[in-house]
Amino acid sequence: GSAVSAIVWWRLSTWRPTGRPAPRIARQLIGFGANVSGSAVIEGAVEAVTRALVGRGQGVAGLGYLDLAVRMAVMPVRSLTVAVGQQVAVPAMCLLQRDLRRMASWYLAALRALSAATAPLAACLVALPDLLVIGLFGNQWAPAVPLVRLLGPAVFILPLTYARPVYVATGRVDLLLRLSLLHLTLATPAVYVAARAGLEAVCVVQIGVFGVVAAVNIAVVRRLLGLGWDEIARALRVPLEGAAVLALALVSQGVVQTFAKYD
Repeated sequence: GSAVSAIVWWRLSTWRPTGRPAPRIARQLIGFGANVSGSAVIEGAVEAVTRALVGRGQGVAGLGYLDLAVRMAVMPVRSLTVAVGQQVAVPAMCLLQRDLRRMASWYLAALRALSAATAPLAACLVALPDLLVIGLFGNQWAPAVPLVRLLGPAVFILPLTYARPVYVATGRVDLLLRLSLLHLTLATPAVYVAARAGLEAVCVVQIGVFGVVAAVNIAVVRRLLGLGWDEIARALRVPLEGAAVLALALVSQGVVQTFAKYD
């Protein structure tokens, strides 16, 4: 896929390398790319270290249950944020490098849209994990049900941890690398301790780490774009309220069905 994409873009582009090196530009490109690539490598390392520690502490079966829960809670949101970020937000915001106010409005719109899109999934994972896990994968995956419920709130937190387009458009990819290092620094010792206590402890620790990373990320983006906390709160208010109402409705329905069953 990468090879075909490279060939297509080469054919469509009118630019060709001239062979005349420009050391200053090369240093800028290498430094920029090193920060972006380094951030991606570190995030991959966080996942690898987490799997290794959980597998060592809880065995292969425990790792399988946790992996299923993570895939149900984290992967859909991550795929959505990466798709929106890489394909839409990065090129769009790079056109607004000198218009921070407009970039800020776009960031708030993206944050509001991503949170609204993921809030229903968060509510369903918290309220109906047994239906989703057992219904989709069978009774043999029942031990993953409480893990899915615990990781449900992560679905709403994850969009708050993603601001790569802002860092790229403002040229502050060094902050992107530092944020990934913070994630690795927090996650490694926390998961090491939690993996010995149990899978539920690992889920709780991951929610806590996501929360800290999200808080730091929002604080940094707020300063880069000159946003107020009230603006961020307004962007999240409607999705958060919607998720709460949906979760309450699903829980109420489950309680009614339980009483009807025993009656």
